[in-house]
Order: sequence, then structure tokens, then C-alpha cells
Amino acid sequence: MEKAGLVRDIAVAAPSFSGVAAFLRGADLLATLPRLLGPGLMRDFAAAPVPGRPKGADLAMSLVRRRRDAADPAMTFVRNLMFRQARLTVQAARSASA
Repeated sequence: MEKAGLVRDIAVAAPSFSGVAAFLRGADLLATLPRLLGPGLMRDFAAAPVPGRPKGADLAMSLVRRRRDAADPAMTFVRNLMFRQARLTVQAARSASA
């Protein structure tokens, strides 16, 4: 992100999005999360969507996995589910901007 000119002042980092809601409850902190998590994980919190495409939105994202899990049917299912959701998200974003 630094190479793209993005600077963040991070007070707390969570290992996954699933722990953010519990951490924020009762705290005077602000969290930035993907919009698709709002209706689910963050439904009990106020939300303020950021209009437009944020600087650096074209940064690449990667799915990292362990080699030993490559043939695991459960991991294959989750991986395919993630790829499917990513495709749907990109399609929805393209449709919204058209």
C-alpha cells in the first residue's frame, strides 16, 4: 500500500473481520471494512459508506493457501466459493458504474 501512496494510522489490527464487531462494541473506535460485511457482521453498527472509488482500489488481492490443503475437498469448496463471490462482486461493481 505504501508503494501506492496510501498511509494508514492503525491503532488495532484484527486477524480476521469476524472479530471486529466484538472488539468495537463499547469502544470509541472507527473500523474500515468491505461494504459487503455491513449487513452481516456489522449489522448492529452505524454505517457510512464511502462514495466513489477510494485511492488504491485497484490494488491486487491474493488468496493464500498452504500447499498441503490444495487437494482437501473442504478447502477446494471454500476456495471455489471465494472465487465465485469475487466474480459476482466485480460484476456488480462494473454494473453499478456503467
